[in-house]
Amino acid sequence: MNAFIVVICVILILSIVVVYGLRNKFKFNTKLMDDERDLDFRTVIRVENSDESRSRSCSMNSDTALYTVSPSKYPSSDRRSSNSTLKSKSRSISSECSYASSECSETSNSSYSSTSSSKNEESNSNSSDTEKEYAEENGKNTVCRGKKDLFKQGRVIIERYIINERLGAGTFGLVVSASDINMDCEVAIKVINSKKHSKMAKEEVAVYQKLSELDPQGKHLFVTMFDFFVLDIYSCIVFEILGLSVYEYQKRREYKPYVLDEIRHIAYQICYAVDFLHEHCIAHTDLKPENVVFIEYPVPLSTHVKMIDLGSATSEEEGFSGVITTRHYRAPEVILRLGWNYSSDVWSIGCILFEMYEGDVLFPKTHANSVHVWMMERIVGPVPQDIKLRTRKSQYFDDQLQSLSDEQKEKFLNKCKPLYSYIRCVEDNDLFDLMFEMLNYEESQRITCFQAMKHQFFDKLHPNLRMY
Repeated sequence: MNAFIVVICVILILSIVVVYGLRNKFKFNTKLMDDERDLDFRTVIRVENSDESRSRSCSMNSDTALYTVSPSKYPSSDRRSSNSTLKSKSRSISSECSYASSECSETSNSSYSSTSSSKNEESNSNSSDTEKEYAEENGKNTVCRGKKDLFKQGRVIIERYIINERLGAGTFGLVVSASDINMDCEVAIKVINSKKHSKMAKEEVAVYQKLSELDPQGKHLFVTMFDFFVLDIYSCIVFEILGLSVYEYQKRREYKPYVLDEIRHIAYQICYAVDFLHEHCIAHTDLKPENVVFIEYPVPLSTHVKMIDLGSATSEEEGFSGVITTRHYRAPEVILRLGWNYSSDVWSIGCILFEMYEGDVLFPKTHANSVHVWMMERIVGPVPQDIKLRTRKSQYFDDQLQSLSDEQKEKFLNKCKPLYSYIRCVEDNDLFDLMFEMLNYEESQRITCFQAMKHQFFDKLHPNLRMY
């Protein structure tokens, strides 16, 4: 009897042990399955990032010329991946953005981090009324604050875009790269971070929509807008993703000048794109190297570019008034309050051409309009007397450097040489002739973009690279 009771007890104990063991095993397997799901997700992200790192590690040969002749007049703009799996890529938007307004620049529109560029040199002069008004009209350099988790890596927004990484910050917000789940491609999302600027975002979207109607095939070299939506307080514009800006590429090459053929092709495309705007009564008003962006990634293999950042674009219907353009590229009629028109864009292009040629800005940074006018006269030549008589800002021509210290005066004197003195060889004469045509003080006599494309400087442009 006792033996029977012992056997029963042993059986009960064994049963309890088996049941307990199975229960723990089930819990472990469940946890393992959950961990594997998490691991799978993290692995996808990690693999994408490793591809991204490999892309970024590609060395950039600064001695390699970009200028190549494509068998077709324009490369395909199809950005879809040939694989079903999205590949994460790092791009600079500008820069729009370059996507960059120089929205993709890690700094503000008018200052840069390199000590080798005059764009980073600040004047101690008091800010002029013009500069203050430009700041008021265009906002201050603010990046998205408060709800950064909305755009952190791995976040899915509006059930369509997976955030990859931050590309840069600009005047009105930031730019991130994202994977478009629906279209199976990578895009750039410009995030505009306040209700104050939401109206400007809608105006920018309206410009891109108009361009899409006027140019449905995207032949006129402007970045393509895919989508627009509002998330919380943020206005988000979705663009195709592009490469480095003309400025950023030059910066990475330690500001080495572009070769003449590269300048020729890039300049032609800028004139072609801006002429399309002018033809349809739109002024860009913020042309600069940060807003001219190479198509290829991670480093440009050719000189094919697109224009970005139409956030400041103004139509003739709206009226051309106020202060426009980043300081380095601002036309004299804007500074002197003479009224401006489409030709103010052309002045900016002239400044861009010089920067590509020399590796430095034509007009060093200053906040004082009087100093800026003095630099113009020293570099381009005297301002015509009739312009001086027309302006109500005659004080800009009197004691122009009085606000500067002796050290600052010496700096400006050393940096500001007559434009023709920068010519390095006879082959460059046509480029400088074009620059002088673009930097004409009289806006009515300034060359137009359409006329510029017929300038002798472009005679040596390969026929396959011509748009007309």
